[in-house]
Amino acid sequence: EKILDDKSISMLRLAYDEILANQLSLTIIRKSINNEKSNKYKPDSKKIINNFKKLLDYKLTNDQDFNTSEVISDLNSSSKMLRLLHGDVGSGKTVVAIMSALHVINSGYQVAILVPTEILANQHFDFVNDKLIKLKYKTCLLTASTNNKNLIKTKLANGECDLIIGTHSLLQDSIKFKNLSYVIIDEQHRFGVGQRLNIRNKGNKVDMLLLSATPIPRTMLLATLGDIKTSTIKKRPYKNKIKTILKSDKNITEVIKFIKNKIYQSKVFWICPLIEDSDEKNNNSSVEKRYKVLKRAFKNVGFLHGKLNIDEKNKVLEDFKVGKIMLLISTVVIEVGIDIPDANIILIDHADRFGLAQIHQLRGRVGRGNKDAICILLYKDPLTEIAKERLKTIKESSNGFELAERDLMMRGGGEILGKNQYGFENFIFFDISIHKFLIDMASKEAEKIINEDPCLEKKRGKALIELLYLFKKDKAVDLISAG
Repeated sequence: EKILDDKSISMLRLAYDEILANQLSLTIIRKSINNEKSNKYKPDSKKIINNFKKLLDYKLTNDQDFNTSEVISDLNSSSKMLRLLHGDVGSGKTVVAIMSALHVINSGYQVAILVPTEILANQHFDFVNDKLIKLKYKTCLLTASTNNKNLIKTKLANGECDLIIGTHSLLQDSIKFKNLSYVIIDEQHRFGVGQRLNIRNKGNKVDMLLLSATPIPRTMLLATLGDIKTSTIKKRPYKNKIKTILKSDKNITEVIKFIKNKIYQSKVFWICPLIEDSDEKNNNSSVEKRYKVLKRAFKNVGFLHGKLNIDEKNKVLEDFKVGKIMLLISTVVIEVGIDIPDANIILIDHADRFGLAQIHQLRGRVGRGNKDAICILLYKDPLTEIAKERLKTIKESSNGFELAERDLMMRGGGEILGKNQYGFENFIFFDISIHKFLIDMASKEAEKIINEDPCLEKKRGKALIELLYLFKKDKAVDLISAG
């Protein structure tokens, strides 16, 4: 608990020390990533990229074309790339990432795309594989459920695989590449710095692109603190609108009636915060409970959650895609990567339990075709003032960047050098809403320190190592120790 006034000189000094430790650790990590020269690629991949575009059944937005050029230009620079490509839900980052990957593959190098879930890995593979076959390139998939793991490992090691799409399985020590030169990390906030370094070290002079489907607080903070160069896609390819409605769960009967009237025109997602019943009284928001109730009210109902194996998940999703299931009750397992163009209604059960960025991400599962969509936020009364404010915010804004900024102020940015997405674990004294002006000062000071004393060996450097330990930046100290 703070006993100093937020604006006191003492608090200001503590906040500066903390942000300096943070910026110093980021500078060390950034320099460890950029201390080598980049591999040299062919300057021009226009022909192969244009051939890829012809295989798409839609025209790219100007934003997508611009960002592709920006990423390729950075890949062609002499130093290693570390770039964040962030864009609002449904803005088409995957296509931009694939086109930049083609630029690297065209020069004879391998590319790895690291994703957090098997569902997303499968979807990316399905999207990319048939197109790259036509371009005479070989795509491989590696997840926990992959049957022929040893064959995939052999192909990676001898260079028969140009592009590998995989989950955490790619991080295993047994995975070796012939000439990995480019790593794309999708949903980058799901992976920590250690995991980034792990996959980067499987190649030589590896460039890196981090994707963020919506600028969650940690990504916003990470970009604000100057860790990474950024590319931004703001325009969605879809022209349709998503209307957001707030409803108390006291009106559940009315909500079910509304969905019954609409289900003939649209598939429906019903998102729950839990899989099973909990000990809480009057809790009806688990997949298990909702499924029991809703299968009596609707014909074609299915459910999806993290305890199902990948084959079961894929079967449910396939049934939903083809219309055998019209109402899918699910946990946030569908938060990323699920693309069902004719699903235009999503209900988020106990929406007060979710973060703004997460609701926005879930809301992005609908409105991906040519029709307008509806997002119903079902909440449990009574709501706290903060919960009311957050739900009102999500109702009023469909801009992921604006929501992330508000979420950052409400919830904090999380632990940047770790994997925690939310909370103030990383900052005790520094408060971005009060001390934002200290960031630039600390960034310049950190850059100056590392330029003058890269291994922190001088008298002040040794004191600064103590500062890093004091603010738990052990990872940065490890990198300094490793040279």
